[in-house]
Order: sequence, then C-alpha cells, then structure tokens
Amino acid sequence: MIDFLLLIFQQESGEVLRDVEYAKNLALDIHLPPGREEKWPVVLYLHGGGWGKGDKKEDRNFRFLPPKGIAVASINYRLSREARYPAAVEDCRAAIRWVREKGSQYKLDPKRIGIFGISAGGHLALLTGLLGEDSSRTTSSRVSAICSWYGPADFTKGHGRDGGFLNFIGGTIDQVPEKYREASPVTHASKDDPPTLMMYGETDEVVPLWHGHRLQKALRAAGAHVELVTVKNGGHGSNGKNMQPSMKEIMEKTIAFFQEHLRGEEKQR
Repeated sequence: MIDFLLLIFQQESGEVLRDVEYAKNLALDIHLPPGREEKWPVVLYLHGGGWGKGDKKEDRNFRFLPPKGIAVASINYRLSREARYPAAVEDCRAAIRWVREKGSQYKLDPKRIGIFGISAGGHLALLTGLLGEDSSRTTSSRVSAICSWYGPADFTKGHGRDGGFLNFIGGTIDQVPEKYREASPVTHASKDDPPTLMMYGETDEVVPLWHGHRLQKALRAAGAHVELVTVKNGGHGSNGKNMQPSMKEIMEKTIAFFQEHLRGEEKQR
C-alpha cells in the first residue's frame, strides 16, 4: 500500500527477530531500532485483513517506526476462520502481557508499550487499548498509547459494509447484539483511557469517517485524550490523489505521537 513512501524514512536497519512465540501456536516478529539502548519503547502492531486474513510477514506498514527509535512487535493473531471473537482480542492482550513478562530479554521496555493497527487491525488496537486491564490476569494488559488508521469503532447498529465482521463476530446483530456492543471500541470509552490517535479517510466507503467521529465524541465525553485526523481525498488504505495530510505527513504524525507518549519527547513546534 504505502511501501514506496517508506523510502523517505530509510535509515540504518536494526535487528529483526522472527517468529518469537508469545502464546501457544502464536508468534510475533520483533523489529529493533538501530542503536545501543538497553531497552526500547515498543509498539505492538496488528495487521489488517478483515479479521479473516493477513499475516505479520505480509504487512510492512509499520516500518517507519524503528528508524525513529520505536521498536515494533508485529503479531499474528487468530483469524476468524480459526476462532471467532473475542479470540483475536485475547491474543492481543496476551502479546502485551508477554512483552511485560519477557520483553526485557529482547531489549523491549515493559513499561513503555503502545499499540497500532490498520483497518481490522486498527479496530483491534482500539478495542484492546480501551479495554485496559484483564481482571483475570496478574500481569497488566494496559498500553500507554493507541494509534489506529481507519479502524472500525462502532458496530452497535450493525456491521456496516464490511462483511468480514459478520464472520468475526459469529452472527448478525439481531442474533448476538451483546457481542456487537462488546466488540465496539466506542462502548469502552473511559476517563483513564490512554492517549488515542485516529486517522480516517474522508471518502472511505469501507470504514466511513463517522466511526472516528463517534469514538472521538465518546472519548472526549469521558475526559480522555483523543485526536482525530480527517484525511481529505483519502479512501480506505489507499494513498489517494491529493491526500491532505499526505501519507508522509500521516507517518510523521504517527512517529511524533509515539515519541511523545512512549519516549517522552515533546512535539516539534
């Protein structure tokens, strides 16, 4: 999708550790920044694919982060053809707990964890990040920052035009209304939610802009920090013609967001 623009950010590459098991039959790839820090802030990355397809080896849309001092743990989670909701969310939370418990062995800082996803991965990033703690576990599954690019946020009135959600959730809204509500990030807004950055295309017909507006309204009402970026002329996952902000600017904004909330670096004025 945007690989050609990643050339803008190319620098010396850091170490990449492939297929590290974080749960039974589930693995992640660790992309470390260049440099000699003992522990790097880390972003858990969730690929897109309509909840039913995709793989960590195929999605490269996080590669602009490691050159800027942010490690990435790109995970595979259970797809809808393997296990339905809430399996994928449970996997994301398991990956966060794994970073907290074992990340130090791989130069990952267990105290500085963010989450980032695109499309269906953006939905999982929002839902996982806003759910916060899992009371049944002793290790925290909270994150310090959430970033979503065109991730669905509200299914309380149905699954919209994305039929992949029907397979993911396992029924229609009339059949399992409680699951549609539970799987909607908008229903989990609370005051103690981590800072959230969202990007939505103005002309996106797969995940319309109203998803972002509804979640922004809910988070603001709860007193949480949220920023919504509307991409003019932007569709779903495409560069679009004359996009504003441009894809380069979107990546730069994402970098600055994680640098601020994971590295403690102030925004460039």
